[in-house]
Amino acid sequence: TGVFRVANTKLEDLFLMTLQDIYHGENQILSALPKMAQKASSSELQNALKKHEVETAEHCAAATTTAP
Repeated sequence: TGVFRVANTKLEDLFLMTLQDIYHGENQILSALPKMAQKASSSELQNALKKHEVETAEHCAAATTTAP
């Protein structure tokens, strides 16, 4: 079962699995941000979402280039 698998997993493996989950989430939001910006109700919100998209893309690129 999942509980047994986690109980036998090294702390480093759990850390890496958490990083993978975060990376996956960042990539999901990266694909959603342009759609959200397009449907934003104000230019201020649209600009904030576009800025967040740029920052998120930089984070994903940095994670890809620094991964072992």
